[in-house]
Amino acid sequence: MLATDGFSIRDSWFGTAGMANPTAIAAYDPRRSGFTGWGGGEVSLGGPCVATIGSGIGYFQPSRPIDRASIFVRVSTGGGQLRIAKASESFTIGTVGAEGFTRSEIVFTTKSADPIQYSYISGGYVSVAGTVAWDSALPGIEVANFSIYGTTSIVQGSTAKPASPLNALGSYQPHLTFVKLGTHDINTGVSLAVWEANIRAIVTKAKLTGSVVLIWPSIGGASGNYGTDAVRMMWRVRALQIALNSGAIFFDEEAMLGGRVGANASGALPDNVHAAEWAQLLEAVAHHRLVRW
Repeated sequence: MLATDGFSIRDSWFGTAGMANPTAIAAYDPRRSGFTGWGGGEVSLGGPCVATIGSGIGYFQPSRPIDRASIFVRVSTGGGQLRIAKASESFTIGTVGAEGFTRSEIVFTTKSADPIQYSYISGGYVSVAGTVAWDSALPGIEVANFSIYGTTSIVQGSTAKPASPLNALGSYQPHLTFVKLGTHDINTGVSLAVWEANIRAIVTKAKLTGSVVLIWPSIGGASGNYGTDAVRMMWRVRALQIALNSGAIFFDEEAMLGGRVGANASGALPDNVHAAEWAQLLEAVAHHRLVRW
């Protein structure tokens, strides 16, 4: 949809999204392959980093010819040397140092659609949090998905280390951020006060560099699953207050899909949590309108 508006969308990936191994990651995101022997590292943007101290090569296939790439890595005292390559060109990124999170900019001499390669050179573990790749001749926007399967605001609002999600968000410096958290917080017993504090922290950090859309998530099924209607109403009102206080846009996905009853009757949420394909398209259209607005 953004491409039809004339935007050049930059290719990106972040973390494992909660996938258990390289095979699952490739099934979730077919642009990534290889990474044999790589495992999950520290939780950052998009879930655990992909990390290795071995010889497997990872590949990321851009959708078009590119000559630029931003590589996001975790730096630590136990880090190592990472090689980034495309065709015959290669670069080395050192990840040894005081605990941190960095965005390394790579400039390729040749513009091509060859896959970006990631490989271990030496030292300790190399941990890659994500990549953004683009054509420098085309003005574009970065569309990055930092979601983690079954995540909560506690995970996304973590500041335990520089590479933890909330701190890493500050290093990434997004121009537009969508925040959609709440259902799994309720389901896992996170209190309203803790959730609110985390959401406020996330919105505040994202607002430093851009705009924020705060989404109240939809739900289906019987009342009581993932919070009663009364509980969810309290959280929804608090989300609206946060948006009004911070200058964020508030988007009520639950209302858009007809509430619990409407979403259940229409089949918008087949498993009562995750949207069906047609409902995802409806959400995308609404988000597109917000972006254009």
